Amino acid sequence: MRQLVFLLCFLCCIPLMQAEETLKFRVYLKDKPTGEYRLDNPRVFLSPKSIARRERQKISINISDIPVYRPYIAQIEQASGGKCVTTSRWQNTAVVSVADSSALAKITALPFVDSVKLVWVKPEVIPVKPKSSGKIRKEKQQKDRKNRYGAGLQQIALHNGEKLHKAGFKGKGMTIAVIDAGFKYADVNYTIDPSRIAGTHDFVEPQSDFFLTHEHGTMVLATIAARNKGVLTGTAPEATFWLLRSEDADTEFPVEEDYWTAAAEFADSVGVDVITSSLGYSLYDIRSLGKPQSTLGRDKSFITRTAETGAQKGMLILCSAGNEYTSEWHAITIPGDAKNILTVGAIDSQLQPSTFSGAGYTDERGVKPDIVALGTAAATTDPAGNVTRANGTSFATPIMAGLATCLWQALPQLSAQEIIQLIRDNSSLRLAPDTLQGYGIPDIYNAYLTAKRQLETQK
Repeated sequence: MRQLVFLLCFLCCIPLMQAEETLKFRVYLKDKPTGEYRLDNPRVFLSPKSIARRERQKISINISDIPVYRPYIAQIEQASGGKCVTTSRWQNTAVVSVADSSALAKITALPFVDSVKLVWVKPEVIPVKPKSSGKIRKEKQQKDRKNRYGAGLQQIALHNGEKLHKAGFKGKGMTIAVIDAGFKYADVNYTIDPSRIAGTHDFVEPQSDFFLTHEHGTMVLATIAARNKGVLTGTAPEATFWLLRSEDADTEFPVEEDYWTAAAEFADSVGVDVITSSLGYSLYDIRSLGKPQSTLGRDKSFITRTAETGAQKGMLILCSAGNEYTSEWHAITIPGDAKNILTVGAIDSQLQPSTFSGAGYTDERGVKPDIVALGTAAATTDPAGNVTRANGTSFATPIMAGLATCLWQALPQLSAQEIIQLIRDNSSLRLAPDTLQGYGIPDIYNAYLTAKRQLETQK
């Protein structure tokens, strides 16, 4: 009741407007009837590849895998006069878009509703607030005939990743979901093989022209997928990719946690092996809608719980530590505080922490960030395919995601969690992790050799 009173007081400040979406609420449901779905027939709601990934890792299918009960969604829409824009089967929630604040009491009165949270308010004016990809510097396009990796050599060799590639592991047979703000021109970027893109989905604007959205995701993708010999080769050039948009780059509201959740659940359902996400959240446009920095790793946010659940489903998840070190926030961003994922910070070419890379912790909450990769002057491409240098944990994360994917390809008998621990155990600061680099710089090839020896001994 106290939460309802708070929301009503807050919403009194927002004028009633014409019948268009002005507010979005996250509705938490009390229970989840299975309806037309059955746990003994998971192929109705999970792909064969998703089921196989669970079976390989001895992960059971449970009630959290079943979609939200459709009649509940219909009743919420009818009572509120609004429209359901997304749901979460893992957290048993629905987000409804409504015209005005009078819908709140009607939703709350429904007997199956546990609680309601405001997650979006229509801005009076869309702020000019582009999501920065960090400082970008274009390079002259030159082909190095002696070096197949071109501009990407350092960021791969830093982890001995080229040795793993030479052993035959470049991501073939593995599927990576890239969750980002948009993938402008990724379909025509000549360094990216379009046949490696399994599919796309926009969870923010489902009717958008997908390849005309933000450029950030294209630059992220190129660090993994680029295949331009002697100019730029990515860290998992033979992998297959799902491109998923969950970020509204114009504003910052908690509803983006719901979109990210929908993207992660979609990735799970189609059977991806690895999720890489270079998105993070700290202070929202309406600050009272977020959690304070002191709750990191403790009072878990919605998106952090999603990341942890995704890890429980057997996916290998990597998230960026964020670029907030010099900002008011200073710390890692959510969902980087999730357990059982790899949170990736950034270092420069001198192997020092990048000045922007968010600070974590080494205490009872665990170690965050987990590891680091090159994030200062990382090699990628612009949407057209021209080689550029860019700054950000946004690029350190996919660099490492590609290498982790190749490692898992090489060691398919291991679980996602075993791959994560193997990477931590073969990192430069494993004996003395700190708050900026975590366990340090992974040696991916040494991780492979170590595990291979252990597996041969077990035989």
